[in-house]
Amino acid sequence: LVRGELDGARSTYLDIFDRGGRRASLYETEHGHMRGMGKGNELADIAGFYLAFGVSIDSQRVHEAVDHVAVELEFYGLLLLKEHHLDGAGDVEGVAVVRDARRKFLLDHLGRFAGSIAARPEVQGNPLYGPAFGWVAALVDAECGVFGVVPEILALQGDTTDKEEMRCGSVDLPLPDPSVAE
Repeated sequence: LVRGELDGARSTYLDIFDRGGRRASLYETEHGHMRGMGKGNELADIAGFYLAFGVSIDSQRVHEAVDHVAVELEFYGLLLLKEHHLDGAGDVEGVAVVRDARRKFLLDHLGRFAGSIAARPEVQGNPLYGPAFGWVAALVDAECGVFGVVPEILALQGDTTDKEEMRCGSVDLPLPDPSVAE
């Protein structure tokens, strides 16, 4: 990409993924009905997967949360590499452990929200991010097919088609007429 196109891609990225209530969040815990209430449990579960396979997130060096789609994809890629290595070493039990973790991670996490990102109209309609996230969703879907799992796809939390009216307070009080002296 040339400089102007790169700046445009950055700006579009912010518009689609980071700004406003209609953004297409890249964080798993922003997806699903009432997910905010269980966010801590979800983050702990994801971190538990990482720790079980020797992955630790250094909060001083890594600036993404454990539930970011890129972090989850990287972890899943690590599971694929571990399985390949264990298979080459003839470690049948190790392969079984990693395959079970892959299946569970797809069912409980990555498989539940990767397709949700790709399905967002603002992502689908973008010539750069639409194909990229479509490809990610297709890869994750193919991995789910390997295990025969059908995760419950999560919608973006708070996603509504109508804009909600912003109101402060719970009582409608009449405003004083400034032309009337007290």
